[in-house]
Amino acid sequence: MFKNQRAELELLKQQHAAGHVDIPTELETLMKVEAQELINQYYDHSQGLEELTILLAKNKNKGEDILTMTAFDKRIKLTQMKNTWEFTRPFSMFIRYIETIFHILISQSQNLVYFGMILSMYENAGLVSIFYPICVFGFAILEEKRPKKSFWIMVRKYTVSLLIFKFIFNLQFFDPVL
Repeated sequence: MFKNQRAELELLKQQHAAGHVDIPTELETLMKVEAQELINQYYDHSQGLEELTILLAKNKNKGEDILTMTAFDKRIKLTQMKNTWEFTRPFSMFIRYIETIFHILISQSQNLVYFGMILSMYENAGLVSIFYPICVFGFAILEEKRPKKSFWIMVRKYTVSLLIFKFIFNLQFFDPVL
């Protein structure tokens, strides 16, 4: 599940705190919104309003949603729902699969960074490089969840300062004169 909208995540957090465990997919959300629009169009006249009022009164204590009450879930066809129809087409789904693969790779990027840190120690064995394996094995992998932002800031600052020192000491100014 990849949710990037902060408001959506906050709503999910509140729902989970209240005991809800179901998380609607993007397709379910799209279909529900589109079905709601079709219901609004269908009952958007005086006779439809009366019919809807009677339905709501009958099902007041049952707790059914309006889609089930109006039996629109059986009457609506996929071809009537333009956005849902476009969402389920093969090209659209292919793009979503690529997007999902991209999110999976990003979510596992810390493993690539850990590998790079260990490889750095392997390539440049020394006291300067011992920092990386200590960070990886001493803290990062032992954490129950991902390391906090402060850990990554510390690693980045150390790496940048190490690169700057290595660059400075490789300038001709520091070469011994023969």
